[in-house]
Amino acid sequence: MIAGLEAGADDYVTKPLVASELAARIRALLRRRRSDQANAVYRMGEVEIRPDEGVARLAGADLRLTKTEFRLLAELAIADGRVVTREQLLRRVWGYDYYGDTRLLDVHIRRLRCKVERDPDAPEVVITVRGTGYRVERNP
Repeated sequence: MIAGLEAGADDYVTKPLVASELAARIRALLRRRRSDQANAVYRMGEVEIRPDEGVARLAGADLRLTKTEFRLLAELAIADGRVVTREQLLRRVWGYDYYGDTRLLDVHIRRLRCKVERDPDAPEVVITVRGTGYRVERNP
């Protein structure tokens, strides 16, 4: 138990498992996570985004992003360098029942890159992970 907590676990449960206790612990963990993310600022090189405030900046200047571009950047920033699959982005940005052309995602990523990258043809912030999805580079 101690080794698990020292390795980064937030909590533990003992056997026998009581479902109501597990549910309460999960709700408490989610509350803590939400409060940790409240007013969070994510930086990727010169790009800064504050999802809770609806603000994105490039080198200190406000970025003029569409709602969709902002949501894409926020989802990638919150993932903190981890790969976000195409399916996850489509579900999170366009909704669970989005069944349209997935090339739509590529078009919006391209438009986002045109606004946040020095050279959209050689991206340093919004990185394609071929065959999987996208991620952001925190220190381009």
